[in-house]
Amino acid sequence: MTATQEVTGEVASGQLKKRVISGSVRVIAGYGGSQLFRLGANLIFAKLLFPEAFGLMALVTVFVQGLTMFSDIGIGPSIIQSRRGEELGFLNTAWTIQVVRGVLLWLVSVAGAGPFATLYEDPQLASLIRVAALSSVIGGFTSTKIFTASRKISLARITLLDFVGQACGQIAMLIWCWFSRDVWAIVYGSLIGAAVKAILSHVALVGERNRLTFDREAARELLHFGRWVFISTALSFLAAQVDRLMLGKFVPLDKLGVYNIAMNLAWLTPMIGGNLAAGVLFPLLAHHSRTDSQAYERAIYSARSLLLDGTLFMLAGLALLAPAFFHLLYDRRYEEAAWMAQLLTFPIWVAMLMISADRAVLAVGESRTLAISNAAALLGKLGACTLGFYLGGLIGFILGLAVGFLAGHIPIVISLRRQGVHLLRQDLPYTAIALATIGGGVFVQRWAMQHVELRWLKWVELGVALLVLVPLGWQTWKRTRQVMARR
Repeated sequence: MTATQEVTGEVASGQLKKRVISGSVRVIAGYGGSQLFRLGANLIFAKLLFPEAFGLMALVTVFVQGLTMFSDIGIGPSIIQSRRGEELGFLNTAWTIQVVRGVLLWLVSVAGAGPFATLYEDPQLASLIRVAALSSVIGGFTSTKIFTASRKISLARITLLDFVGQACGQIAMLIWCWFSRDVWAIVYGSLIGAAVKAILSHVALVGERNRLTFDREAARELLHFGRWVFISTALSFLAAQVDRLMLGKFVPLDKLGVYNIAMNLAWLTPMIGGNLAAGVLFPLLAHHSRTDSQAYERAIYSARSLLLDGTLFMLAGLALLAPAFFHLLYDRRYEEAAWMAQLLTFPIWVAMLMISADRAVLAVGESRTLAISNAAALLGKLGACTLGFYLGGLIGFILGLAVGFLAGHIPIVISLRRQGVHLLRQDLPYTAIALATIGGGVFVQRWAMQHVELRWLKWVELGVALLVLVPLGWQTWKRTRQVMARR
């Protein structure tokens, strides 16, 4: 390598590092802000609607998202990973396939809504699904400029676009709900949010306009890469949503609605982690896999350290503050969500071990491993959650989720080990810290509820939360600064 090449490499590396850091900050800020906005809206919905409405929407969401993910052929990852990912013919072919897929999804939803509603013995489900599924048609027209920007880790406008789309949808939901007081407000608000995002993807991002085009070679590459992504995404959806499908048969709709609220709060951590992994970590690892295998390995360990540090902090906050959160902001109909959210931190931690590593195998084209991982997670949840529910009710069911996520993590650990990446060196120490801090903090709070006078209880709970959260927050900040300063 000549001196000029070395300097060029250093400059490129510095530019990439800046994009990764700024992209991470924007993803966290944008997605975190949108979720806070959504949380505030949900508090209002909880006052205006009944728990059964949240149960109904949980089933509608599972059905619509299920069809969407069952037909996913990895258009976005294909564009990010492919060497042709910036060619106009390739992008237009990808967009054409996306548009056709969206229309077909809606037609399948119209046909399948009736049998699904019959399965859960609620006729209203059918009409809700047929309208909600129009989001697939709208989403199909979203510009591929989003994936091109993600490929370059240029996430400022993408983050703003997502935030504006969600905000418009939530505002529309609130206005509609205020006047109608029924579940249709959530359906129509979601469609408005999807439409705003699709329109902004064309007018607010830089790049060529998409046109209906079909390039045979481009389509062949897209479908070749996407065949395992298709299987993996379908299995991923089932693995992620099977708990709601099962509980819809095990418990009444109002109990499902309360569980859904607790899970939505608990799942905030994996959603932020997943957005970081997909929007920042995956493009970074894909870049290194094409250029420098040693940098690829270092990036996995470094990125996972940051993700797991942040996960520890967020889950500790969830576990220790959930009781106060639900008791202060929700009425008695939702009080069980407090202990559910606390217990959900256990399976969510195991899920984050998997989410923080699965993009690494996809970055080197190992989409088959991802499919095997999601299949293992699905089978693990089906068996463990069913057994757990019959042995220990909802508590056993939630603990069964952890078994399922663990089953899905094992294939990823094995696959990366073949590439010289030993995840257990990170997983075991971090898990021990999580059990000691989060588990210990919850145990002390539970003990205080039985042995401390009521007038002192809130202060004890607050003190325990601070003793756990302050050191974890400091550790997260310290490691983040170290990574940002590293050359």
